[in-house]
Amino acid sequence: MKNKNVFIFLMCFITLLTSNIVWSQRTEPEWIYETGGTVWSVAISDDGNYIAAGAWDNNVYFLDREGNLLWKNEVSDKVWCLALSGDGNYVAVGCKDKKFYLFNGDGELLWNYETGGIVTAIDLSADGSLIAAGSRDDKIYLLDRDGNVIATYEADNDINAIRVTSDGEKIVAGSRDKSVYYLNREGELLWSYETDESVYSIDITPNGDYVVAATKSNTIYLLNGEGELLWSTAVEEHGGELKVRISRDGDLVAGFNVVKVPHSDFISGSVILVNKEGEEEWRYRVINNKFLDGDISADGTLIIGASRNGTIYLLSNERELVWCYQVEGQAGTVAMTPDGELIVVGTNEDKVYLFSSGVVIQETKTKETKTEETSAGGIPIEYIVGIIILLIIIVYVVLKSRKPKKKKRRYSERSQ
Repeated sequence: MKNKNVFIFLMCFITLLTSNIVWSQRTEPEWIYETGGTVWSVAISDDGNYIAAGAWDNNVYFLDREGNLLWKNEVSDKVWCLALSGDGNYVAVGCKDKKFYLFNGDGELLWNYETGGIVTAIDLSADGSLIAAGSRDDKIYLLDRDGNVIATYEADNDINAIRVTSDGEKIVAGSRDKSVYYLNREGELLWSYETDESVYSIDITPNGDYVVAATKSNTIYLLNGEGELLWSTAVEEHGGELKVRISRDGDLVAGFNVVKVPHSDFISGSVILVNKEGEEEWRYRVINNKFLDGDISADGTLIIGASRNGTIYLLSNERELVWCYQVEGQAGTVAMTPDGELIVVGTNEDKVYLFSSGVVIQETKTKETKTEETSAGGIPIEYIVGIIILLIIIVYVVLKSRKPKKKKRRYSERSQ
């Protein structure tokens, strides 16, 4: 009877763990705003007072801290990328139809510029005085806020990612030609660095002292402002998609990736934190899910990851899960204020969410799932390890309970 009770208890505990996801800490969004199309680009001003979102309904949305729509402007095609100046006074938008645009904070279109390919990446300085765009015509475009072309620089292949320092004095870009390009404000190439594969993600510290790049092979590179390699590390044996962000002092690098197991449909997503020496501090892994985007606070204390099944994970730099929330659809884009206080998320279900990192509701609740894909998605690897251990215990208990007992001999047998 004792063994039977233990068995029942363990089975109930496993059911609790595996019945979707059980979270001890949750939060709720401050507001949700519905657009007219998939939101694959979001940005938030440094003070959190302004939020910009680009949607596939060919519109740019500009909201305030309370979620009120300040203005909405139509562009000529799907918004492919978007950036907001740190002061919130300028919005730069790149589109599928090869154009990029600059709006001011009042929603006035200042200018648009046509390139020779889809605008895949865009960024601007904190005051909006420099706008940098990368295109599939292999070029980097630098313009001022009046729409004057400062310079163009031609790489050997598509530009996949671009970042600008706060003062607009340095620009870094990652290309499909496997190179990282580092330019000054006048468009002069200061240096380039060749990696092992196409560079799909890039970031730079506000002063330009450190550059982090991620390649198609899931390798992270950290370079200094002179183009010297400080370290490189392969995150996984089998590549997938990897995005990287760096803290403002360059001490911590956060990576958000997906691992694809060869010859199968199995995927596993991870948030990885790497220190300045290239040593992996930790990784937070989920199964049957992948991270599409992520961000890190200026001081590196908070990391946010957005995933395919819609789960948003807020982690501390000590690898603690602060909270999580499941949005509708895929969470394809996320941005965080430098102080880590506010987080904005865009989804393919035409919605923009605003979260406060400090509002945590302490509760234990089984999350509802909407599709078969998400029913097992987003389960931290610790749960899987715990389940395996519990299964071993169960097997042990069951085997022990089946151990044959010694039979007493009958009196007639003893008397013979």
